[in-house]
Amino acid sequence: MTEIGQAQLRQEEMDIALWQTPPSELDDATTSKLSQLASASTDKAVGHQAVGDGSSLPDLGSLGAFGTWESVATTIWHKAESISGFDPGSTTFNVFVWSHFIEKFGTIPFFLRYTTDYVTLGSISSLSLRPVVAAAWDLLQPFVTRENSGAVTTTIRKMAQLAVENKVGGAEKSSNQMLGVLSRYHNNLYLGLVTTVVKMNYKEGKGYEPLQQAIQMYRGYGLLDFDKCKRHADNLLEWDGQDVTRWACGANSASLPPNQSPAWDQ
Repeated sequence: MTEIGQAQLRQEEMDIALWQTPPSELDDATTSKLSQLASASTDKAVGHQAVGDGSSLPDLGSLGAFGTWESVATTIWHKAESISGFDPGSTTFNVFVWSHFIEKFGTIPFFLRYTTDYVTLGSISSLSLRPVVAAAWDLLQPFVTRENSGAVTTTIRKMAQLAVENKVGGAEKSSNQMLGVLSRYHNNLYLGLVTTVVKMNYKEGKGYEPLQQAIQMYRGYGLLDFDKCKRHADNLLEWDGQDVTRWACGANSASLPPNQSPAWDQ
């Protein structure tokens, strides 16, 4: 494990403590703005997928109780959810909770670095969904091997099936979708998110279908700092442990079959 000075160790401890601070109460102006941004007919679809390329990771050392580095990572992920009040198993959407979770995820103090950007798709519709998978794969390329494409695509289609089935509000809704990927890649471990919003229209007997639209995808992914995790093992071992299976099955789309629309090939 890398040796560091006492000053840096104290700073890291402070950063971890501050990161765990729950969201503060919103003032009236912020609450009003968030209300304007939120739609009455909204829900969320979440999918979690763990993948890997078979490469090796360092010894767990003082974190041996977790069993794998992946379980260390999903415990940290679950902590970000707990702090922000984000429930991946619920379809209920709250714009403040959603935004706060993404902010907490992007500032996880156990990352060596965090990368974020956006991509905008030209157009999708109920007849053409291939651009969604293609764009997601472009965003995942830096930290996911191509051999894992089948598993990730299945997760995306499960999220789509939930969006089709889950009825809310009026005929039109906004489906807020979040794909979470945990990836062992080239002897490193990455935690990544891809999110988007899809406008959908309800068709009796068919469920929801995407309207023709351009959509924007957000990507954020972080590289886990193994040494820092070991230095602060006491913190991590006190948190609510979440192994990979529990994390993957905790997403609200996990139990659904993948959507079989022919539009995925168009």
